[in-house]
Order: sequence, then C-alpha cells, then structure tokens
Amino acid sequence: MEFTNYKYFNQVFEYITKNYQNKTNDFLKNLKNSENETFNKLLVSIIREKLLPFINDEINLKENQTNNFKFNCGDNSIKEISFEIEKVFGFSFFTFKKPIYYNYYTERNQTILNSTLELIEILKQNPSFNDIEVFKSEIVNSITNMALITTLCSDDLNKIKKLSIENNWNYLSDYVDAQFKKDKTFDKFLFYDQIHLSGHHIHPSFKLRLGLNHKQVIQYSYELKKEIPIRFIGLNKSVARFDMINDGDGNGDGNGDDNPTSYFFKLFPNLKELIINYFKVNQGLNIDNYIIYPMFPYQITDTFPIQFKNEIENKELIIIPEELYSIKSFQTSSLRNLIPVIENNNNPPHIKFSVPIQTTNFVRFMPNDFIPVGTSVSKILKRIKEIEFENFNNKIVFLNEIGGIYHKNDTELKYQNFAIIWKENTNLFLKSNDDHPISSCSLFNQSPICESSKLQTILGEIIKKYNEFNISSSSSSTIISNDDIDHDGFKNSILNWFKLYCKLLIEPSLILLTKYGISLESHLQNSVYVYVKGEPKLLILKDWSGIVIKMDRILKHKQLIGENLINSIPKLIQLSDLEFYKMFSHSILHNHICQIIIGICKEFPNHITETQLWFECYQIMKNTFNLINNQDISSNGSGGSDSGSGGTFKNDIENDENELFKKELKVKALTGMRLLTKNQILLPFNVKNPLNQFI
Repeated sequence: MEFTNYKYFNQVFEYITKNYQNKTNDFLKNLKNSENETFNKLLVSIIREKLLPFINDEINLKENQTNNFKFNCGDNSIKEISFEIEKVFGFSFFTFKKPIYYNYYTERNQTILNSTLELIEILKQNPSFNDIEVFKSEIVNSITNMALITTLCSDDLNKIKKLSIENNWNYLSDYVDAQFKKDKTFDKFLFYDQIHLSGHHIHPSFKLRLGLNHKQVIQYSYELKKEIPIRFIGLNKSVARFDMINDGDGNGDGNGDDNPTSYFFKLFPNLKELIINYFKVNQGLNIDNYIIYPMFPYQITDTFPIQFKNEIENKELIIIPEELYSIKSFQTSSLRNLIPVIENNNNPPHIKFSVPIQTTNFVRFMPNDFIPVGTSVSKILKRIKEIEFENFNNKIVFLNEIGGIYHKNDTELKYQNFAIIWKENTNLFLKSNDDHPISSCSLFNQSPICESSKLQTILGEIIKKYNEFNISSSSSSTIISNDDIDHDGFKNSILNWFKLYCKLLIEPSLILLTKYGISLESHLQNSVYVYVKGEPKLLILKDWSGIVIKMDRILKHKQLIGENLINSIPKLIQLSDLEFYKMFSHSILHNHICQIIIGICKEFPNHITETQLWFECYQIMKNTFNLINNQDISSNGSGGSDSGSGGTFKNDIENDENELFKKELKVKALTGMRLLTKNQILLPFNVKNPLNQFI
C-alpha cells in the first residue's frame, strides 16, 4: 500500500488497530472508498482546469466513448490520458469509467493508472507545478481523515437508521422532527450540518486537516459531534481592535453593544464576576484595559504558548484558565465555526475563529479587514432588504455579522490568530416547528435512512418528500422507490421543486448584482435553505468576506442607502469587473446551481434531464432581469428616467446578460490554484457555459 510511506497514515492506522480493532476492516474499506472519490475528483479537475499542457486548447468531452487527451512533455515526447466518459454535465463536469490509460503516445507504451498518487505523479509533466510531493502528502492526509472520520461516525449513523426502522420513519426529517418534539433545544441546523460527511464536493483535498495531529482531527471533527470547550482571553486595548454592527445604546457609557466586552458579558453573565476577580486578584490588572472575548481552544493549547510568549509574559495577552471557566460548544460544518451552549439561550450567536489549519486550499486565517467588511456589508444588506421589501420579504435573510475583534498588527501573519467574528444564529429566523434549516452542502450526503436497499442522498429525500405532499391526484402517502414513481407526475414535482429552490437564490442575487453592484459568495456552504415538508420556503445567506462590490452601481442608490453607509465599504471588496462577474459565475452558477442540477440528475436519471433544469434556471434569470427593468420603468414613470431608454438599469441589465449568458464563463481553478500558487491567487479558468445554449 502506497500510503504506508506517509507518517500520518501510519499513525492513524496504528490508532485504529489499537483502539478500534473491530473496525480495522471498516477503516480499510472506507480508505478505499475515500481514495476512489479523491481519484474521481482529481481526474475531473485535471481535465476541466487543463492542469496538463494539452495539445488542444479546447476540451471537447464526448459521452459514451473513449476520450483521448494528449499533452506535451518536457522531453519533447507526447503522452496521453484516455478513458471512457459516461456522462457530461454543465461547466464540463463529467463521470467516467475505469480503467484510465496513460500512454507514451510516441512509443505506444501503455500503463493503467490505479491510484491517486499515480495520477498526481503525472502532474510533474507540467513545469509550472513545483509542489507535487507536498500535494501528495496533503491528499494522503485528506484521504486518511475521510476514512478515519467515516469509520468513527458509523455507530451514530447506524443508531439513526435503527431507530428510524423501529419507528417506521421514511425520511431523515422524520427523525429530526421526533428529536425536536422530545427536546425543544435540539438544534436542527446543527444536526444537518454535522451530518455533512462527504466534504467539499469539487476539491480533491476534501477532508484535509493540515496542522492537526490525528488525535486533534478526532477532537475537532464536527462530524463526530464532540463538545468543544471554548476558552477565553483578554487582549490589551493598546493592541486590540474591534468593529461592532450596533452603534451603542445611546447612553454614552460604553455599555452598549458597540463595546465587545459588554456584549460578551451580556451573553455570559455568570462569567462577569469570576473574570473581573481573576484580573484584579490573580493578575493585579484593571479589566477595563482589556477586551474580553472567546477563543478557539487549539489557539490556547498550540498557538499562543509558542508564538506569543512575550505577549503573555508582559500581560498584553491574558489567557483565562480553563479551570476558572470555559463553556461547551459544538462545531458546524465549518471547522472554525462554533455554537456556544448558553443557559436560557437557544439561539446564541455563532463564533467564527481564525485558526492556523489548512482545509482544501487555504490556511483558515482571517485577515483584519474581514471584521469591518462583515459589519459594513451586514448594514448595507439590511438597508437594501428594507428598500427591496416587495422582492425580498419572507424569501431571503442576510445573516448579520454582529462584530469582531482582531489585533492591530496587520503586517505579520501570525497576529491573524487573534481574530474572531460574532454571527447571528440561523435558528432566529425559523417560524414553525415544521421548519428544517439545511446548509446546501449537506444535501449531497447519503441519508442514514433509506426507504429501500438503494442508497439515497438527503437531496433525493427532500424532493421525494416534496412530491409526496404535493401530488393532488394521489390519495395515498405510501413511500415508493425511485423506479416505481409515476414518471410524469414526479418529473413535474422535480421541476417545481427546482424552480422554487433556484428562484430563492437567483432572484435576490441578480437584483443585488444588477441594481446594487453586489456580487455574493453564495456557494453551497454559505446558503441555508429552510424546508417545510420538502418545499424550499426561505433562503438564509451568510459570510460576507468574499463579497465583491461594483461601486458605480451602488452609488446610484446613495440617497436611499445613505452616503455614509456606502463610504464605509472597505476597499478590499471594491474589485474589478472580472472579479465581480467571476464571483457570481463561480459561487452561484458553477459551485451551487450546477451542483444541485448534477445531484438531481444523478439521483433521478430516468425522470429529468440536465437541459430541462438549466432551462428553468435561464428562465428565472431572464424573468428577474425583466422584473428589474419593469419595476424600474414603473418607479420612474412611463419611459423611465431617460425617456425611451427603458429605465435606469437598462445598460446594466444588458451588460449582465451578455456576461452571464456568453459562451464561456470564468470560474476558480480550485486544484490549479493550489498547485500553481500555494494559496496566493484565486486562479480562474474559462469553461463552457450551460446557459449559452438558450440565447
């Protein structure tokens, strides 16, 4: 086994064999499945992102036949990868059949690529990639973690399945409803987030946890639902900086929510006396000289004692002892996002931390600018939602970033370890006990509840539940298998469900893009849909650090939004048209809608085609552009503000249609940017646009 050459794999395998001997075979089986999934994602990335010097600039993928991809090598030879492609999807995603042949084209020598590490080795033929051996170690880390976590999760998933069989529950939502009925503090959002086992849906390093040893991977794996003890620190005000969304309580006494320490003690009132006494009695310090806030435990145990000895010694940084007080929390599907458990508060704010741990491409630091970006964008989106009440009300929520704390040093990377962001809790916006808030990244995971012997994703379950509750002609609620579903009726249900899902995302996103010049980073993980009986009812969007704003468009609304609010937009997110459109194309079309479409087509191949779903997306986009234009003309009177021009946004609509419906779109090369730039540049590449076929 190639992995035995890697220390991390050997440590994990030894841990499993010593502590979970009865699960050794399960671990090896999961390792094989994990490597197979990694191989698939990497091969697709190599072809789509053109990570080898292919002879043909344009990649034409052909279904149900062998495709040959020739490329030049440094020794002037020509080599070739060839394999059969099964199905081609939008944005040039595809499925394929093994074996994968690697041919020395000029010599007609042929080998079969059997492993991910063999596939990575070929990338050495690209002279731009110098980090191949490091990339191999990252891939091994990811594959090993996936096998480890999947193995350790199995007992919990089997309990859910067993309980569901005993109670005749047909859907995962039935299990969730039963838990919530039994315990009103049961967090539905957290449950669905922690069942997201499959990792990033495109990136081959989908379970990378570089920076953690195997015991820490287990400790900080949200999938294992472990309690995480949040620690607390004091950072001297001489170096601490903060930004809060509220402007205070108007009393001028420093006790409003514009004061992060006051905000902290409002959330944790039982801590106030303990911490004040610790500063005064144990440290001989005045607490008024410090910002008190929570910290990710890894920073306390592994980062601060090593990198900030001087700051601890001179009492610039005070680490509050765990035995004095810590609180338990749980991780969401973002490793650095914790939900604290607070007495008498079922909807506490989420806390996003900066951590020196690499997942997929990036070490998850938070630059100082992220904090003012979050509060500034939150205020602007709140104001726009008020302006767009007719279009946005009861359809979309923009989750506020309440505020954050950071270190004033913005030149040395290590000081980013101090950053945190407070965010609103998703559950604040649930309206009934029937609501199910689910991050869209969780939809692609297998449900532990299966109606038949065939595995099913959570996405498939939701659509089938929607179908069950929306068939007016059916007098029976009997659950049937995919193959037995009425074809025409179920096809209509799939289309209707997708239109509801797509419209909730596309309509507000395009209104923000075209009217206000705001391009959201609304990929799967940043999007939480609220479902009722399978129907998408509400969309909650979150995380504003990746947003791009086109200033000339938002300035058209300076009287409505407020000039001061617009002037508060950090320069960091005022980017070029290229970044503006790439953010929408990549996050919303490529990384979100496309993945939902592929998931539906894989789940129900006999009931729907990809073209039908992309056409619905196109129609929603066209209807939204028409809505913007018609509302604009109506608000300005007949003929618009410029008589005969079609309204204030006519040119913006035309530009956006031209950009978003053109033959090719720019998206991020997720694997290429790791290999070429070591996390520095969000490398784009051009890919065929599935919307172009409808113009």
